[in-house]
Amino acid sequence: MSKTPKVKRFRVYLAGPIHGCNEAQRSHWRRRVRDKWGDRFDFVDPNDTIVAVQTTAEAGYEIIRRDQQAIRSCDAVLANMWRESVGTAIGIVHAKREGKLVAIVDPNHIGNRILAFYADVVSEKLDDALRQIKALLEQQGAIRTVIKRQGRPDEEFSRETLAASIRKACHTAGKDDLIVPAKVVPLVIERLLEGGQAVSGRVTTSAIKEAVWDVLALLEADPLRGEEFAGIRRAWESYNRKAKMSPLERDLASVGKAVPLSPAPLQVLVEAGKAHTTIWGVHVQKLEDIPQPVRGIFQEITCVPGIRRIHFGPFDWGHTEDRCRVELFASKTSGIIEGKCYDQGKKGNVQSFQLEVLDPGQAEAIRQALIRHLRGLSLLRIRE
Repeated sequence: MSKTPKVKRFRVYLAGPIHGCNEAQRSHWRRRVRDKWGDRFDFVDPNDTIVAVQTTAEAGYEIIRRDQQAIRSCDAVLANMWRESVGTAIGIVHAKREGKLVAIVDPNHIGNRILAFYADVVSEKLDDALRQIKALLEQQGAIRTVIKRQGRPDEEFSRETLAASIRKACHTAGKDDLIVPAKVVPLVIERLLEGGQAVSGRVTTSAIKEAVWDVLALLEADPLRGEEFAGIRRAWESYNRKAKMSPLERDLASVGKAVPLSPAPLQVLVEAGKAHTTIWGVHVQKLEDIPQPVRGIFQEITCVPGIRRIHFGPFDWGHTEDRCRVELFASKTSGIIEGKCYDQGKKGNVQSFQLEVLDPGQAEAIRQALIRHLRGLSLLRIRE
């Protein structure tokens, strides 16, 4: 007779104002949560440890140390922000740095936008927040095991391990190691779950790497915030290859170096696939085949040196823009920059294209130069 799998009880840290509060303000809401939800969660209450050390000589250090240890031991943080609290805010930031799920309860409509950025859940009511924590943790719990390669033993999936690996990539790329994981980790988990990668609770390391790569590439392409994520994808690749100085790391070093613009469009090859016309109803063989004003965008693209060829691919109907714009994405194919052009054509309004560069090692530097150039001309699509 098979055994019923043991259901994991998630641990939740009960964060909220303590300093300057009376006993009822500190304890009443925490006690109510523990009494009502204690059959579904294990709770960690800082009142049990932090209040006891507030009068010691090294109270500040000891409070922070114990707080961090307690948060690290939990699956999620429930932060009741009935009033603004410096200590609670620090705990929220620490939790996100560790890759923990964070729910903020804002019963008095304080509406702190900085804290809301770090939150996976924002609610007016404690019970609603706990219901969402339970749903998110159970959803994440669908990914239980990571299948390792080359005969290595499988291991338990860990949101915290994922966040730590992204932080290391941030360090290599010289980027913020708090904001980036806070943004990337939930998107990676969502992609793994929606893409059906977690079969029977098991996901491969390749699937995780693929999801991280896709999310970072998408964030890099954001015309407003892309610079915050520039280079992290390359650093992630280098980190996972464990190379001390790989070609990818040399590519990373080139990112951020200015690529000088040409004062006039440069000559590049232009082509479409054999079976493809384009959204404009023409088989493009030169830029002059493309109608204005979109022709002007591609002429601006060719002002960035290092592009060998523009290849127009499939087209589709999609998001409608108020005027012509493009998006640029990193590609898994060496020496290629992927793109989408948004314009109103006879056969669609989304035209895919690829930019082939002369030196594959310069692809990322060229893409960043294109992003800066086109952003300055308001020719990049603003992703909602």
